[in-house]
Amino acid sequence: MPHLLGVPFIFLTAHGSRQDVIRGRRLGADDYLVKPFDPDEFLAAVENKLRRTREMRRDAEDRLNDARHALVQLLSHELRTPLTYVTGGTALLSEEMERSDDLLPIEALRDNLALIESGTERLSRLADQIVTYTELQSGHAAARLREAGEVLDVVDLTASAVCVLEPDDGGDLPVDFEVTVSGDERPRVFGVNDLLITALSEVLRNAAYFSPPGSRVRVYIRRSGDHAVIEVADEGPGIRAEDLSAIWEPTVQSDRTVHEQQGLGLGLAITKGVVELHGGACSVKSEYRKGTSVTIRLPLARDGD
Repeated sequence: MPHLLGVPFIFLTAHGSRQDVIRGRRLGADDYLVKPFDPDEFLAAVENKLRRTREMRRDAEDRLNDARHALVQLLSHELRTPLTYVTGGTALLSEEMERSDDLLPIEALRDNLALIESGTERLSRLADQIVTYTELQSGHAAARLREAGEVLDVVDLTASAVCVLEPDDGGDLPVDFEVTVSGDERPRVFGVNDLLITALSEVLRNAAYFSPPGSRVRVYIRRSGDHAVIEVADEGPGIRAEDLSAIWEPTVQSDRTVHEQQGLGLGLAITKGVVELHGGACSVKSEYRKGTSVTIRLPLARDGD
């Protein structure tokens, strides 16, 4: 039973052959004492295992408390910062309107509205991420794939993901996206349209956010065996080698103290969850201070899909 997994287990037996001891330890015994045994030795073994269990429990509790503290700080920052933009922009507008009988200067209006818009966009994105992550964890996304999955063009999915990042005001993106499709055949996959667009847009958003303004994010689409491959390569600062193995985990971010306003850290966790839901896999290569390449592999749609 799961609640008993932390209880130390000591074999006390007359079976003392080497094979018996090995078998007992492979079964999960914390210690193996052979009869006849010394009572003091037995008590020492029990005390040692109980002490070690207490130490492990304390360590687990400390790590859990640290994780809770970090999560509270992260949520507090990600909720309060955009709310500050909204409330601050609204307050400034109200003050300006009360002090002036004339129409407000257009620049003042634009500045205050930009604050409000920035805050609401961040809150909206945070809400969307939480909803998508919850769908993946709850099994609702899997049910959607079974019930509403369809054959989709990978090139079209990528174009739609780029459109998600385009400013609503028609302005230019801070980076250029260059999409290259290898071969004459456009790969097609079976999946849920909006989930796959979300998975791709999270990777593209990271590439755009961490790349220098005016640089280029290259997207390569190709067929490899029975998989469609989408590779997103940027010219950003890269990821430290010690952080690479953890970047797909929720709330984990590289160099957060250096790069502010990274969000809640759910983006790549969502990408991984969506891709694996569709039977695919994600991988990343990065050279610190030189750039990062994220690769998504999705199984090609079959004739019967």
